[in-house]
Amino acid sequence: MAKYTKRRDKRGYEWKSAYREKEALMLERGYPEVSPHDFDRELFPAGSLQQEPEDGKGNIIATQIRPSGKGRTRQWVIDDSLKMLDKVIGDRFGLIPPISVYGKSHTKESAHELFAVVVDVD
Repeated sequence: MAKYTKRRDKRGYEWKSAYREKEALMLERGYPEVSPHDFDRELFPAGSLQQEPEDGKGNIIATQIRPSGKGRTRQWVIDDSLKMLDKVIGDRFGLIPPISVYGKSHTKESAHELFAVVVDVD
């Protein structure tokens, strides 16, 4: 339990410093940083996501989580064009799970096909 308490007590600059150290380590070990568009295109090859409404393919659901009092949480449906991906790139806290889904919610009933498992190092 103490491990989690210590983690919550870190200040913003400590998290940013830890992130930069991990980023440098990954680059040093030969894991280059890729753009969000390249990353998602690798996970979801062209043609694997919905191109037209109800074409029988899944979508990516991106979620932007807003701090209390800073607006509401929003979800974006990202189809095969990946155009809506720009809505969450650079956002302070956005989530895009590496799974395609039908509909507009993250439920196991709407899960379509898992293309990959992603481990977030930060």
